[in-house]
Amino acid sequence: MRSKSAEPLISFKTASVAGLAALVLSGCRFEMQVGEGGRVTSSSGDYDCPAQTVCVGDIGDEGFNQTFTAVPAPGYEFSYWAAGPNNFCGGESDPCTVTSEALPPQLRNGILSSSKTGYLIPVFTFNGEIQTYAVSGQIQILPESILDSDTNNPENGYAGNDSPFSPQFGSNPVTMGGYVALSGTGADGLVTDSGDEDDYVQVSASAGQSVSLIVADFETADLDLYLFDTNGEIVDFSADVGELEELTIPSSGEWVLNAYAYDGASNYVLTLGENTSISRREVVPNELIVEYAGEGVLKLRESEDLRRQATHKLGLTETAGDLGRERLVRRLNPDDLSWLTPQLVEIRDKLAHDPALLARWETQMAAKALAKTKGVA
Repeated sequence: MRSKSAEPLISFKTASVAGLAALVLSGCRFEMQVGEGGRVTSSSGDYDCPAQTVCVGDIGDEGFNQTFTAVPAPGYEFSYWAAGPNNFCGGESDPCTVTSEALPPQLRNGILSSSKTGYLIPVFTFNGEIQTYAVSGQIQILPESILDSDTNNPENGYAGNDSPFSPQFGSNPVTMGGYVALSGTGADGLVTDSGDEDDYVQVSASAGQSVSLIVADFETADLDLYLFDTNGEIVDFSADVGELEELTIPSSGEWVLNAYAYDGASNYVLTLGENTSISRREVVPNELIVEYAGEGVLKLRESEDLRRQATHKLGLTETAGDLGRERLVRRLNPDDLSWLTPQLVEIRDKLAHDPALLARWETQMAAKALAKTKGVA
């Protein structure tokens, strides 16, 4: 029992229902268990307890006096305080007053002379009367936001933006929401059969500005980001696998941004914005790091067969690593591009003006192709 002092005679803590066991400790004298459908307020406001919460406090031997009111949420009504051996106001439906002086003697003595806990538990009942609200106002799209003109949704209309020479036009900054897909992928819609591999938007941008492509469905699709000049040549790209692709505008002028569907179908958000620092992984031309699945689990011969199939497809040879570890592999014949799809061959032609950029791109495309090969982790 707490001795008299200048400190409050009750202290409260709240926790989720999952944390109840941790709070019901020896010396705990008062506990409110508020479930779904409402909350409990106290006369002082110091001991209010929200919905779906357990509130715990200590009642001193004198001076504690609070009236608790059950407040139902919309669609619920307060029925009564739950009854029980150590429950306050059990079976009653009026506000419950709890005082250290006026507790029933048996309950007061039992609580204050032992580690027992007194409970206050409101019971709320759903009445099916959900309140509705009217909301008024205007929804405005920011002037720098645009919608891809050839999405899969027939209600959005359709205007092609599939070429760097016939792009959409955007402001600076600009945020474009869009959708790209390979033929036969994605949900049924305008471009399911024909596909829509590319979206282009032309912008007037300043040197150092950042371009980002956020891929909504990155777990099932792979989108890449390309930067074109107005002559239709690629001057930079980001072709990782994941949720985000980003690059930096190299110089001030007119540029064409391209969201490209390497695999699958996905919504995306394409943004041109402020200058930010972008880190890019170093790519060593024609060198890849690969890990094979099942090594140490599959039979040795089966594992070797899968590894040979993967390396043969891209003309690779291992230069470092060992069984069950990552391997460093190198393309034996970089001029052999038979594994490129017709769409990737077209992209390659737009990189031919820059050998270093082309070598980085071919290496990353080889890594993507290798990752999709059976037997590669």
